[in-house]
Amino acid sequence: VIENQVRARHILLLPNEIMDDAVVKQRLKEVRADILEGDKFESIAKAISEDPGSAVKGGDLGWAGPGTFVPEFESVLEQLAIEEISEPFRSPFGWNPYRKTTPPPSRGYPPAGGSPFPFLRGFD
Repeated sequence: VIENQVRARHILLLPNEIMDDAVVKQRLKEVRADILEGDKFESIAKAISEDPGSAVKGGDLGWAGPGTFVPEFESVLEQLAIEEISEPFRSPFGWNPYRKTTPPPSRGYPPAGGSPFPFLRGFD
């Protein structure tokens, strides 16, 4: 069975005593603007994301199939084009912008450009 997998990165910020929801959302809007102007998503995620599992990997969540993420995440990811960065959104975990990073690997067969058995002649 072939799944429609996605690979994504995110930055997680949590509201607290100093930053309420509105402040966190505004901060992430500023972060998004900085990224769109050329700052590296990965560097910012490492510096400020409060997700200990993905922050050290530049926000990388790896490959995931349908149903892996909470509905809020999946809904946002479905709407993003490759390399697009979402507006900040609220999830059960806190506030996030997401970036869909790469298309799924090709599952085409035979490989583009020729025979699946390049060492055999006549099978092109």
